[in-house]
Amino acid sequence: MYLIIKRMELTVHIGLDELVQAISNLPANQRQHLRTLLDADAATNEFTQNQVRTFGTMPGLITYMADDFDAPLADFDEYM
Repeated sequence: MYLIIKRMELTVHIGLDELVQAISNLPANQRQHLRTLLDADAATNEFTQNQVRTFGTMPGLITYMADDFDAPLADFDEYM
């Protein structure tokens, strides 16, 4: 299970049954706070998932690119 709550990533390494049990053991005010955070995160995810990306909507964003942009970097010589 993978949750993002207020720009904080949380990876849970327990089963769904254990998670439900842990949440049910929380005091009522903490369960409500958790529900509020999850509802806010779900609303944010719905908004970003429903956006349609259109090609070419940001022309002129890159104004300069060096001639040697694709050249190998000297910092990685020992790995090549």
